[in-house]
Amino acid sequence: MRSSGTSYLKASVPAETTLPEKSKNIRDISVFREGKNQRDFDIDAFLSSAVKPSKIMEFKKNVVIFSSGDPAKNVMFLEKGLVKLTVTSKRGKTVVLTILEAGNFFGVWCLAGQARRTATVTTMAPTTVRVISKEQMLQLFRANRGFAEYFISFLLKRNMRIAQQMIDSMFDGREKRLIRALLFLAQFGVTNGDDVLLSKVPQTTLAEMIGSTRTHVNSFMTKLKRMGLVDYNKGLLRIHRTPLISLL
Repeated sequence: MRSSGTSYLKASVPAETTLPEKSKNIRDISVFREGKNQRDFDIDAFLSSAVKPSKIMEFKKNVVIFSSGDPAKNVMFLEKGLVKLTVTSKRGKTVVLTILEAGNFFGVWCLAGQARRTATVTTMAPTTVRVISKEQMLQLFRANRGFAEYFISFLLKRNMRIAQQMIDSMFDGREKRLIRALLFLAQFGVTNGDDVLLSKVPQTTLAEMIGSTRTHVNSFMTKLKRMGLVDYNKGLLRIHRTPLISLL
């Protein structure tokens, strides 16, 4: 994960800033950094240098960035924070498709011709987003092979993760789905040994993540708390990872 979970507990004030244009040719931008095994594409450096002009937007927690049905004209890059993607059925049932941390693109289906958003994106923490127009994204793909390859790899990895989550939801019972959801959320918190501390996640959100009801989630969370596997108070959730994994 790219940024510490500590930042998720801080406040932020909504703002909007337009960055100055960059004169450097897109093809000439050096955006590689040394990784453990190979040179990794530095997406932050690339977007800061190549996207012109670029709009930076900041949001408080629990703010809708865009809703299902809104015009799909831009791609967004999550620079800081945490967001959830949800869909709602005609009967009013809401399901969480996935949760994204810093370093993720979203709203990408406009690149495939989507005219209207099909999901709603809501912040789960103070969040900073870089807005890139569809036309700019297509230009960047044509001009920089490294970025195009990075983006393809990014989409494939995220689709694999979402597909695995869907498989788990089809074959696991509700209690196992809740355990997996808690372990998934644990990656966004502050690690202290085997424990992870993060902002308390509403039980309605957990229910939406596993396709269950808040009543069932409340009952099983109480059971997990009695077993000493989770603890929640004062707006914080503590997850004890190893013993929780042993239940899967």
